Amino acid sequence: MGQRSALSPIFSALYIALLICIFEHRAQALNLDTCILSFVDDGLLISQGKMYNKTLPELYSSYRVVTDLMVMFSLVIEHDKSEIFHFSRIYNDSNPELDLSAISAPTLKLKTY
Repeated sequence: MGQRSALSPIFSALYIALLICIFEHRAQALNLDTCILSFVDDGLLISQGKMYNKTLPELYSSYRVVTDLMVMFSLVIEHDKSEIFHFSRIYNDSNPELDLSAISAPTLKLKTY
């Protein structure tokens, strides 16, 4: 089905819904406090916490689960388009990046805004 077809977003949503459902089950089984949102062909992983030493490992594990699921579903994740944002009430210049080299993905650089 072509990308400009009126049915394309509907079939995409149905296909991605299964991936999200499996992700949520796997995240729960791994005790990850991470949720996923999908916007047609964009996804968002959310991990909330007061300390980066909690959220970074959760994001790493969640990203790995999503990457594995994308391969299983014959989909491609564009690592170079992936971004990471850290929101905190505390101003801190040492916001860490997310190193994904262990799963053959690049380090995700922080975005300033």
